[in-house]
Amino acid sequence: MSVKLEKTGGISSVEQPTSPKGVNLGKTGDAGQSTPPVFDITLSELWEIDQVPACVYGVDVDEGLFDPREGVYEVGFLYKANETGLDEDLMDVMVSHASAKVEVILEIPANATDIVPSTIMAMAANLGVSVSLLPPGLGASRKEEKAYQKRLKEFCECYLGKKDFKKSLFPISSYLEYMFASKLRSTRGFKPSDPYIVERFVKTTTEEYSNRFKRKIKKVVYEAFGGSDGFRNFTLQVARKIQDMTEEKARKAAAKYALENQAANDSEQDTSEVAPAPSSEPKTEQEADGTQV
Repeated sequence: MSVKLEKTGGISSVEQPTSPKGVNLGKTGDAGQSTPPVFDITLSELWEIDQVPACVYGVDVDEGLFDPREGVYEVGFLYKANETGLDEDLMDVMVSHASAKVEVILEIPANATDIVPSTIMAMAANLGVSVSLLPPGLGASRKEEKAYQKRLKEFCECYLGKKDFKKSLFPISSYLEYMFASKLRSTRGFKPSDPYIVERFVKTTTEEYSNRFKRKIKKVVYEAFGGSDGFRNFTLQVARKIQDMTEEKARKAAAKYALENQAANDSEQDTSEVAPAPSSEPKTEQEADGTQV
């Protein structure tokens, strides 16, 4: 299993050969931003902005502008489909941006229909992009909230079993990251600070509803790991694995430094013991024929 905790836990990617499931956590868009992130614009509008944002989300692909705009580090494209599946322009734009090493998020609105988790996750894994399941927003009906919880449950089940998906699935991966961190240290008083998480999930849900869908995610996760104790044991195994790897790297680095230092000392000692080279000055006539001066 590949596990990555960036926001709260401080755990980096490690391989866990004993786990049958694949989990990848962490937000990708934390690069230093020269400008605040921009939300909810069209792709053509992005090309008209004078001050290019490092991160831009909620981008509606209204034109086939395939080349990424220079300076954009991370971009979230709104899901759009046609009769046969994902909109072709959207697909081509995501491919071109991902190929150019721009971090891409496919943002799926709560009212998007005919969403099949396995299909979306397979496509995202192939393209190397993240997926974000946007909530219905403030003022949503109980029916809309339940539909969103159902979508989270289905995607979470797919996510936990998909080993080839290496990116993030929001908000599931973010909350799973928090769950890992909470098993290792106190998370009391923790509040999300990432601009994307705050804008897309904190501001658009009430605390009560947020807690409800978090409980739904937690239930699926615990079932996948064999209960709360199983999840805790796995978390501790990951932490120990990382500690062992860190200590081993430190030992190797120390040994390498010692060898290099010893080699340098030996080289200096060998140089000091070498006899001086004979003088290259021409001999006098007496020296040449052996006559003492």
